[in-house]
This record gives sequence, structure tokens and C-alpha cells, in this order.
Amino acid sequence: MFFIGEDAQQEVPGAALLIASGELDYTSSPLLRRQVLDQLAGGRTNLVFDFSEVTFIDSTAIGELVGAFMRAQQAGGGSVRVVCASHNERVLRIFDIVGVASLIPLHRSREEALLALATAPHTAIGSELERRRLARREGGRPALAGAAVARTYAQHAAGARAEEREPRAPQPPAPAHLDELA
Repeated sequence: MFFIGEDAQQEVPGAALLIASGELDYTSSPLLRRQVLDQLAGGRTNLVFDFSEVTFIDSTAIGELVGAFMRAQQAGGGSVRVVCASHNERVLRIFDIVGVASLIPLHRSREEALLALATAPHTAIGSELERRRLARREGGRPALAGAAVARTYAQHAAGARAEEREPRAPQPPAPAHLDELA
């Protein structure tokens, strides 16, 4: 079963806490997108997603999450944060594989995410620049591969939605033998 809703308590002005449970996949992604668009239209550009009770997340939902990140930034420098409790190893592993944390901060609790949001620089771009500056100062390089992977997932999700709207044209049958190609 899938559920997404919002917490009525506004602990941080201009922020929305969206809570999901169940499987976030191709069928539930449109609802996730709708929630994001509704929050942004309401002036809440800082989004905290609580995925502690999410049992699975696919590339379409990750694409929606990356899309939410990009929309929040375009809507006045907002940000996106994800809560995924440490007991949710399956979803954390998926996030790790695709590099979500290189683009979107992951937190272990709602309280941690809301506190980080309340004390963060005013723009997500500012916090990203700060993260990169700290990585360089510590002798490391900021992880860019994960962000590239996340963008690929966003493009995949957009392509899946386009395929949903446009039926594919019938393909001619493949030749029975390679000799027919000559």
C-alpha cells in the first residue's frame, strides 16, 4: 500500500513535510509530483520528504525527487531533504547506488532534517557551494558522479511519462535471415 501526505505542523516557515510509505514507483510517482507542485504553488519551497516507511523506490520516483529538487531551486532557491531512518536499509542502499545524497541531503530523523533546514544557508545553492568548499579544504573532491546519475534518473522519468502519453508506432518485423539484409 502506498500513502503520501503532509504534516500539518509547520515547524519551519516556508517548508513542507511530506510523509510517504509503501512503494514509490511508476504508479505512485504522479501523486508524488502532484504533492510537490501543490506545495510549491503554496509558497513552500523547502521540502522535507520522510521516506522512513517507504519499502521500495524505483528510478521514476528518484527522477521525481530530483525534479522536486530542481523545481524547488527554481522557485526561489528552495531545497529538498529526505528522511530515511537507518533501519530502512533497502531504500538507503538504492539511494547509495544512484548517488542521491550527492545532490539531496539525507537525514536519519524528521527532527534532524528540520533542524538542518532551519539552520542552513538561505539557498540550496549556497549549501551546495559550502559542501564543495569544505570537501576541497579537507583534501577531497566533491562527489559529482552521483548528481549526474540522479539527473539521468530524472531524464528517464521524464521519458517514461512521455511514453505514457505517446503510443509507440508499430515496428517493422525483423528479417528472418541476415542474407536478406544484403
